[in-house]
Amino acid sequence: MFEKNQLDDLFEELNGAHGDQPDYERLLRDAHLAIALTDTGQPLPPEIDARVAALLQKHDANSS
Repeated sequence: MFEKNQLDDLFEELNGAHGDQPDYERLLRDAHLAIALTDTGQPLPPEIDARVAALLQKHDANSS
């Protein structure tokens, strides 16, 4: 399960790297969905943007 500081860092990095891109709202939706799925132990569907999946793995202390 993600801790608050992990989520803060993830969203800060997402905003800094992609906040000015036209698909930013979709990336935010993907991030929220991916966090929920990860926290419940479910795999990410292929529809989740690869940039979001990479950030999730980077900021999840439980990922290997």
